[in-house]
Amino acid sequence: MRSLYKGIIFLVIFVVCLITATSFSYAEPVSSVGIASYLEMNGDNIQDGDIVIATAQGYFVSEISYDPRMIGVITTKPAVELRALEEGNKGYPVVSRGTAFVKVSNVNGAIKKGDFITTSSVKGAGMKATKSGYVLGEALEEAAFPAGTNVTLIPMTLNLRFIQFGSNVPD
Repeated sequence: MRSLYKGIIFLVIFVVCLITATSFSYAEPVSSVGIASYLEMNGDNIQDGDIVIATAQGYFVSEISYDPRMIGVITTKPAVELRALEEGNKGYPVVSRGTAFVKVSNVNGAIKKGDFITTSSVKGAGMKATKSGYVLGEALEEAAFPAGTNVTLIPMTLNLRFIQFGSNVPD
């Protein structure tokens, strides 16, 4: 009889936990798979997918081709976020490693899956890397640019590094 009561109590606790867990658990869609750090950005019109650079004056959206100061990408819905801002300060989530949607332009031609992406002269946007230099990572999809536009978002693997084109050194 005592074991029957223990079994019933266990069953009731299990059902309550199951109902509670399923009714309160949810997942929001994410725009990156990586850990985002919140950084205070300088400038206006900062958008999802913008490439970020670090300078002695702070963090800015990139606007120079092959900029070695790039540190990551703005992502409005990171999978994991770390916040260390004081109350009232405005920060943006920036991902440096992992997968994220990145703003790219067709400045250096069509972007295909596997192409290396670097910064471009288009504010916040990357482009296909065609010469040695620092890259943000690799395109996971071909970039399709709607008619009349030269900027779009594509998923990328983020792995900031220097790439030497035309060498026999494996990357």
